Amino acid sequence: MYHSSRFVGESFVIRLNHELSGEQIEQINQNFGDILVKGKIAPSQILERENRDSTHHLPRLVFYFNGKSYGRLYQLIDHINDLSPVVTLEEHPERK
Repeated sequence: MYHSSRFVGESFVIRLNHELSGEQIEQINQNFGDILVKGKIAPSQILERENRDSTHHLPRLVFYFNGKSYGRLYQLIDHINDLSPVVTLEEHPERK
């Protein structure tokens, strides 16, 4: 499920191999809201400030990470990997 992550400006972006349902995202916000500076963990497409690279098509979760709760961030990633995918992205033959 988890693909990669990075900071984009003040936002932390988690790239996913599969989309999550609204219910799954709501559960994530309830369980991991303590790692946020403000706002919520929200689904997103590629951000304007991101480079259009080989991950441009991947769904994302975007949030304002507090920059200190890395243990909890790893728990969030583990939790995401335990979730069942809702929508499987079409396989791209150019990816090997």
